[in-house]
Amino acid sequence: MLDAAPQSGGRRASLLGELGELGGSYSVIAIVALVVVTVLLVRHSQRDPWRDLSLALLLAGILGNLTDRLLYGHVIDFLLFNLHIRYADPWPAFNVADSCISIAVALFIIHSFRKQKSAG
Repeated sequence: MLDAAPQSGGRRASLLGELGELGGSYSVIAIVALVVVTVLLVRHSQRDPWRDLSLALLLAGILGNLTDRLLYGHVIDFLLFNLHIRYADPWPAFNVADSCISIAVALFIIHSFRKQKSAG
């Protein structure tokens, strides 16, 4: 782990690697997910902006993490925040691809509640 000095606001720049026990299996799973998400995004006849944005963010996250795995053998996490909150000190390190995936999941959940409310 390479770790820089703390910056303003409790933020830190760091370079961390996610080393998994599954090794290359993560890449295979990511490639399958990439194909599935691409098919869902392209083949859907009726356009839905929430769904499409969610799938695009998910696709970006998958591509980002897959690129790291293929180039470096692991995902590089470089964002580390100290929120000064008990039990979250420091917050787990992450990268932009992880953020895209998390936002995509949140949008999927919000969209599913909105669809249920409009249907019911």
